[in-house]
Amino acid sequence: MTERELLKEIKTQFKTHFPVTVGIGDDAAVLRQSKAKKTLLAVDLMVENIDFTFEKITPEAVGRKALAVNLSDIAAMGGKPAAAVVGLVLPRKVPVRRVKRFMNGLKQMARQSGVVVAGGDLSRGPCWMISVTITGEMKKNIKPVCRSGGRAGDVIAVTGELGGSIEKKHWAFTPRLKEGAWLAERGVHAMMDVSDGLLQDLDQLLLASGTAASIDFSCIPISKTAKHLSRSKEEALGHALSDGEDFELLFTVSAHQWEKIKADWRKHFKTPLTQIGRVVGGKPCIYFKYGQKPVMYRPKQKGYDHFS
Repeated sequence: MTERELLKEIKTQFKTHFPVTVGIGDDAAVLRQSKAKKTLLAVDLMVENIDFTFEKITPEAVGRKALAVNLSDIAAMGGKPAAAVVGLVLPRKVPVRRVKRFMNGLKQMARQSGVVVAGGDLSRGPCWMISVTITGEMKKNIKPVCRSGGRAGDVIAVTGELGGSIEKKHWAFTPRLKEGAWLAERGVHAMMDVSDGLLQDLDQLLLASGTAASIDFSCIPISKTAKHLSRSKEEALGHALSDGEDFELLFTVSAHQWEKIKADWRKHFKTPLTQIGRVVGGKPCIYFKYGQKPVMYRPKQKGYDHFS
């Protein structure tokens, strides 16, 4: 069973109802506390020897990322983070210094993003297991941006560059919190973060929106690292499309708004903003082209799947 199939099965077991207005299947859940106030809720797990090993990654980097991946979910909804709780499962003979270094990394990310670490829980187990749950808030009169808002004719765009995780960018990325909130204020239709790979995440957005997309390979913003470490242009493109953990924002916006958003973006951010395609009518699927020429593309894998 794939991760997507398992999530689909779980979703059938838990129906969404008040006070939850957005439930399973988006970057964060949305709780409506009043007509004016909406709270975002997200959780992420990291497991030793699956998501990281201390032989390759410092405890500080693990702590930083444990919170950063949650912040990226809040950014994808267009929200502002508020508080987090941390669950830690640790081996019996864990070095105290390692735990302190982990906490220092988490604390650094919390300070950088303005998050209050409000509590958590500890237990013992065979290896490190980290669960971070985060809350966020939306600005007054700004709606959370879900994955399901893509409309035929929309421009599909992405922040930053893709493929950088080949050289461990995913251990030092900056969550796009300011960018996500800025885009939400300007009424983008659908948005999510690129965590499992561009193709896989776009596929999720299209399924939620009930529409298709046309993607132009010549426009994909491939990271300099992926280009440098790849043996060919095709290999570099593959990293950008499928590696995942870029933690950039993928969104759709109406075509008539795009030019203004692109121009205003340059006044506020140094991060690149790139149109990579269009939303088109039809059943959820992705059409590929290079410039004006249609191309056939069969990726070895669309992106990361915990159960593949």
